Amino acid sequence: MARHFPLTVVASCVALIMPALAQQLLIVDIQVTGNARLPSAAIIAASGLARGQTATPKDFDAAMARLDNTGLFTSLAYRYDPKTMGEKSGYAVTLQVAEAQTVSGVRLDIPGVEENEIWQEIRKEDGLIDTRIPARQEAVDYYKGAIKAALHKLNHDQDLVAKNEVDLGTGKRILIFQSANLPKIAGVTFEGNQLIDSRTLQESLTRASFLGESYTESYVRVLLDANVTPLYEERGHLTVKFPRVRITPAAEGVTVSVGVDEGPERTLGAVQLTAKESIPTDQMLAAAKFRERKLANWKQIQASLDDAETVLRRDGYMTVAAQVVRDYHDEDRVVDLTVNVDKGKQYFFGSLELAGFDPGNEASAHGLWQLAEGAPMNPLYVDDYLRSLGKTFKEIKSFSTQYRLRKDTNIMDVVVKVTMR
Repeated sequence: MARHFPLTVVASCVALIMPALAQQLLIVDIQVTGNARLPSAAIIAASGLARGQTATPKDFDAAMARLDNTGLFTSLAYRYDPKTMGEKSGYAVTLQVAEAQTVSGVRLDIPGVEENEIWQEIRKEDGLIDTRIPARQEAVDYYKGAIKAALHKLNHDQDLVAKNEVDLGTGKRILIFQSANLPKIAGVTFEGNQLIDSRTLQESLTRASFLGESYTESYVRVLLDANVTPLYEERGHLTVKFPRVRITPAAEGVTVSVGVDEGPERTLGAVQLTAKESIPTDQMLAAAKFRERKLANWKQIQASLDDAETVLRRDGYMTVAAQVVRDYHDEDRVVDLTVNVDKGKQYFFGSLELAGFDPGNEASAHGLWQLAEGAPMNPLYVDDYLRSLGKTFKEIKSFSTQYRLRKDTNIMDVVVKVTMR
């Protein structure tokens, strides 16, 4: 059940309260205060009150209850003041609201119906609903009711469920409304592809356990981005898009049809490294060996970026990260890259701890370690050390490595555990 907040009635004159409440009030004007995100007209419409209406206290209480049931407000109140508009004398009503904080985006994923089509139908009837929602069950129920009503008008009656997920593109929370009974994916076809044959594209999805899964458009698009997009980007087609995802009934579910816009082949142009702090730009570019004026093979570009970051990792910047901004030049089909580097914190080596060796071999294993205490913590050196252990001690079956940060310091201890055959 919806939570009902205490309702406050405020009049401009205390002497007017009792007579006014004892009779109907003619509403000659109605306003909203306290709203920031939600339109005043939509709030008024949802309340059920209107100019020219005669209302009793029960009408006002019912209006507050309707707004409360949306789950979009944390407090609600109203006041009325005498007012004359033209030849009519009555009362100006002010709805005083406090909006609930929105914490999630909203996505509609209904098989067989375009999301934009559903939103258009919803907005015809309810201006309170948009692509953001508070984390309140009342709001979820209110949205669900409006979505079901819109689907009914579009001849797509069905039960709905709401799922909290994280948008992979933005990392932000999103609430997805989808069908309660989803069809299973029986097959997939592609249209518009020329560079890569359909069989190769189909196999890239079937390897990802695509067939037999429940269909939603968002699920399909996640798999397309993760499995098909890299195939094109490796061939320099960095702007490949999938403008259409459709379904048709199949014997054991639905067949997914994907429209492909392959986009042009791109050449790598200039690559610029930027950072808020000083970075060894020349060394990083030398290590990266970006293939400028060659095919913009994104797989190779990512490997070059990793090589550039390695320069900083060797110097103790173990959490270095880079964000790449692509700048497309359609006239010559070139892409320039701006690489924004975040060095992160620099760490230094503290001590080495070994486990799993007998006492004699442990001393020998310690002797192989050459990184000095206080030197920048170099994870690539640790990899080299493990390889040397494997070559020296043939009886080692497996390794495990742990980096242990000393509290309130940037000193990192290394723990290596081995399992013997």
